[in-house]
Amino acid sequence: MPSMIKKRIVSFPFILIGVIFINFFLFHLSPGDPTSAYFDPKVKPHTYEIRRDKMGLDEPWHKQLLRWSISVLHGDFGYSWSHHRPVREVVQEALPATMTLAVAALILNMLLGCTLGVISGVMHDRFVGRAINFIAILIYAIPPFWLAIFLIYIFSSQLHLLPPSGFGTFILDNTHWYEIVIDRLRHLILPATVLGIVGAAATFRFVRDHVISQQREQYITFATAKGLSWQRIFFKHVLANTLIPVVTLLGLYLPMLLGGAFIIEVIFAWPGMGRITYDAIFAKDFPLLMAVNFFVAVMVLVGNFIADLLYNLIDPRVRID
Repeated sequence: MPSMIKKRIVSFPFILIGVIFINFFLFHLSPGDPTSAYFDPKVKPHTYEIRRDKMGLDEPWHKQLLRWSISVLHGDFGYSWSHHRPVREVVQEALPATMTLAVAALILNMLLGCTLGVISGVMHDRFVGRAINFIAILIYAIPPFWLAIFLIYIFSSQLHLLPPSGFGTFILDNTHWYEIVIDRLRHLILPATVLGIVGAAATFRFVRDHVISQQREQYITFATAKGLSWQRIFFKHVLANTLIPVVTLLGLYLPMLLGGAFIIEVIFAWPGMGRITYDAIFAKDFPLLMAVNFFVAVMVLVGNFIADLLYNLIDPRVRID
């Protein structure tokens, strides 16, 4: 195992401890009283203090930090103030919807970004390549929520082809399984398309630039001079050397997609992590917000680790250590 990979594994616990500390102080040092979202201003002071004591907010900050840190290390993220149940249950319910959206968007991202990037890179000096590049830049510049609103207007309001929001319609007892699957897919298309297209624009630029740069390498000129066919040169050398760094992006895209999915989930009322985070912000549900932040931080660490591991495994020329 490369030494860099070993160092990453050893550093994980220390990074997570740092995340726990930053996460705690980020919310507990923020202005405002979280209990104000759950009490009438006219409530009696005695009742108010009892509630604060039950929420654990009357303890000194160092005791709160120690208690929360120990609980997190044991997999207990506390009790959600707004959902009135354990945070773990709330996250476990929302996580599958977010992961479904992220995976679907990632597949669309790679298919569109890599395919169009290769085409535009090969034909970069022609009208087709320039047109694709212009459209990609335009999409990349458009805010995701504008694109989401535009697609909702076209496909839901005007054409009535796809549902504008939600994870699925009401399911009856006699509904067949394939009808449920089709219904879920119809609700998934719009949010996954928005998230996937926005990411595909960035992937497109990355692939296009690599294809163009690979075609200008001296070994391509040498292979052409040897009389090798264009197809062999392209698939064996240009495409292979282009897709190697693209594969490593898979690890980096996962946390990025989760972050982007939060905004899309709110727009499409998708019942995932983004939606519960949005509601928790207005409810000042600190335990839930800290759990979501911790989860995203873990995904960033895992994503970077996967990217380093893939880069070391796929390209034998690269030795991280």
